Parts: sequence; C-alpha cells; structure tokens
Amino acid sequence: MKNSRLQLLCLIMLTSLSFACSSDAKLNKEAKNKVIGKWEIKEAFRNGRLTESLDNLYFEFYEDGQMRTNILGASIQSNYDFSGGKIKQEAGDEGVELEYLVEAVTDTSLILSTVLRRYNFKFDLQRNLELE
Repeated sequence: MKNSRLQLLCLIMLTSLSFACSSDAKLNKEAKNKVIGKWEIKEAFRNGRLTESLDNLYFEFYEDGQMRTNILGASIQSNYDFSGGKIKQEAGDEGVELEYLVEAVTDTSLILSTVLRRYNFKFDLQRNLELE
C-alpha cells in the first residue's frame, strides 16, 4: 500500500513538472518573439545610478538569431541565443560575449540587465516603432 501511494505521488509530481516545463517553454517563446525588433535607450543605470553616457544605445534583434548593438561603442553584429529569460550575445568581431537578463518585456518596452567591465548595468529600452 505504501508503495502504491509513493508511485501515485511520483506520478503527480512528474505530471506537474511536465506542465511547468511546457508552460516555461511557451513563456520563453512569447518573450523571444516580443524581443524581435529595434530597441532604443530610454534610461540607463550603472551600479544603480542613472547614467547619460549611453544616450545613443540601441539593440536590434532579428528572427534569424542575429543581433546588432552599439553597447561597446561601435555598432557590432553577432549571433545571440534566447533561453531561460536570458539573451546570450555570442562573441562577435570584438570577441566579447555578454549575457543579458530580460527583466521585463512588453510590446513597447524592454528592460535588460547585465554586468560589463565589473559594472552592473540596467537598460530601460523602448521599441522604435518607425522601423517596424
């Protein structure tokens, strides 16, 4: 009897885990689809303080896994991967690999955070609707 209860409990847990994983995959796909497009800086924070040194910052994400950004100064293009609520920018021409946490994304706003050169950055971005 104990064995059958244990089996039932395991079955319930596995079923719940299965639904959670499929739900996470769906949310991940929806977020990835929302990220596609051009995003321009609204506000940037370095170590929690508002900074104006990134006034012209932008990110462009394409459906084919390519992205373009000027986060390092010059405009660079590289591959990216979106998984688990994170965008991993592969090392492009500059040889720099970055990871951005997607804190929030809607149709018109995107909030990313990352660590770059030992500084914590948070970017509040807005979609550039003129290019859509």
